[in-house]
Amino acid sequence: MGALSQVAQARPTPSEKAAARSAFWGLFASNYLALLCIDSLTEPQSCLETRIKQATDHASAVRKAVGAGELAFTPSLEAAKNSLQSGDLLTVESFLVELESRLIEQFASTAAPAITPSLSIGRDKYAEYCQACHGDLRGAPGALEEKLKQKPQALNASWRKESQTPLGIYALLIHGVEGSEMLPMVETFDADELWSIAFFVASIPTAGRPGVITEEISTWFDEHTDEFSLIMLAQSSDDALISRLHGLGRNCGTCLTELSYLRRDWLSRANRLGDYAKDERQAKEARGLGILITLIALTSIGFGFVLRRRARLK
Repeated sequence: MGALSQVAQARPTPSEKAAARSAFWGLFASNYLALLCIDSLTEPQSCLETRIKQATDHASAVRKAVGAGELAFTPSLEAAKNSLQSGDLLTVESFLVELESRLIEQFASTAAPAITPSLSIGRDKYAEYCQACHGDLRGAPGALEEKLKQKPQALNASWRKESQTPLGIYALLIHGVEGSEMLPMVETFDADELWSIAFFVASIPTAGRPGVITEEISTWFDEHTDEFSLIMLAQSSDDALISRLHGLGRNCGTCLTELSYLRRDWLSRANRLGDYAKDERQAKEARGLGILITLIALTSIGFGFVLRRRARLK
């Protein structure tokens, strides 16, 4: 965990590391759910109160686990709570978004799949383990929905484009959802499977979107490969991807076809963490080889100079 390595004064024990990871993922998941409260509900007050309280408890656990003042997240949550009491949801959202950004920067900046997620694996695991509660891809309720304490929202709902991200879904899979029957899934799936499920769920709202993937679209993304890495896709909502597309000069309006392409077809071509590590390693090797070649060249020049000087002396 990047944040821990920066702030720990003594090497943490495995149990301390586990406690810190659990606290961070709990904080991230609760904050993420609070943002979804704003997106999905017409009356989010009660939902926000619950999620902000849970996030505050996890923020205290984070502080206890790492003992770092610079990682104090409680003030942002207190500010969000005060804004909620005055009914200012826009300010509440701004505090939650800022907190999510800090969590990504200080804790989850490299939280992304190490290998390409498999949407087919994600679909199979979802059908086997998730569909009974969350419903099918068309939005029909699951067979067990009536028995649940919290009724899941349809996974193809349009509001999901605002805050839903694969990273947020991944956090919920790791930590579970407090107050519901959804338990942590880390003992059920490995990390690659968790990411596959997360990316599959994130792709559901794009599944029925119209548009043909043309050669022009494919070529455009090939020319912007570095702009849409797996890290970026993991951390971005659909709305954030649309803004990025517009910022890159892609005049696609609502960008329905482009979003569908990014969430499904592009995954096999996006840069992964391993690609960046490989590039960095290759760059270091190239620099080392360049230095070695320079030293050899300088040695050869020096050796040649000595031989010529000796020849003149003779």
